[in-house]
Amino acid sequence: MDKVTEASLVEVMNAISGDNLETSETASPLDRSFDDMGFDSLARQELIGRLERTHGVRCGPDLVLTDASTPRELLVAVSEQEHGAGVTTTSLRWRIMLELDIVPELAAKFEKVWSEVGTSVSADPANRGQWLLRDAERQHLYYVVSDWTTKEDFERFERSERHLQHRRLLHPYRRAGSMKSMNVVAYLPGDGH
Repeated sequence: MDKVTEASLVEVMNAISGDNLETSETASPLDRSFDDMGFDSLARQELIGRLERTHGVRCGPDLVLTDASTPRELLVAVSEQEHGAGVTTTSLRWRIMLELDIVPELAAKFEKVWSEVGTSVSADPANRGQWLLRDAERQHLYYVVSDWTTKEDFERFERSERHLQHRRLLHPYRRAGSMKSMNVVAYLPGDGH
């Protein structure tokens, strides 16, 4: 089956709506919300059905009804589905990155304790996964990347007693640290996925 492209998605949307949703100089129909373009739940179901029939994708109705609010979000999710990616932009919206300066002599113990604590964090239903990375040049610098469904879910976890306990366990290993919060804007899987 053919890959779903921007042009083929707009073509299917045009067929369903009876409109000519062409890209203008100011805005692409891919960036407008389905609601703004008059795509109610039945039209969205039809869109998924046609994509499944013409392109062989298997996304399920929940994707277009609840997760994807714009055609571009749908296109990214379909692309991820085609590549077999388990995490979609629509299911992943909030990323946290910690930079931790660890006492060099305690690095091995820090990694062990982080792994134990990390298992508890990953068990939270809103956590989409996390990574512990060590700087290739400065072996005492670590980065923790943690993905969450929403900012609010992360903030709820951050205020929890469980998180405060994690911080107490990891604090003795740290010399300094900082945190960055980010919105996930796009996800493009590589061919080697």
